[in-house]
Amino acid sequence: MSFSNTIDQGFLDKFLTDNTTLYLALSTTTPAKDGTNVTEPTTGAYAREDVSSILSRSGSTISNTSDIVFTTATDSWGTITHGVLYTAATDGTFVWFGALTTPKVVSSGSQCTVRTGELDITAA
Repeated sequence: MSFSNTIDQGFLDKFLTDNTTLYLALSTTTPAKDGTNVTEPTTGAYAREDVSSILSRSGSTISNTSDIVFTTATDSWGTITHGVLYTAATDGTFVWFGALTTPKVVSSGSQCTVRTGELDITAA
């Protein structure tokens, strides 16, 4: 059984309203729904990226309206498999996770970029 588009869109609008500060984190492991099993890089100049001002709802999907560019890695970050949203740059409340379409190896000197429209949070 599914909710109507109106309910889906209302949920996503409330998600954006209630979470006015959101940071995208990267994980080399598959997170659990309770927020455990997130493994963020711990070296190499890694930091979460503030995506608060670039998320927008269209229909039943929230997407990024511009590229999300992480800082250049100064050491290996490993193979990134998932994106994770938190309410703070460090710690914060875990609110969402999703798998990358293609895992990305981030080595020293490379960058991880999420292109416009590639971050999709869908209510269905």
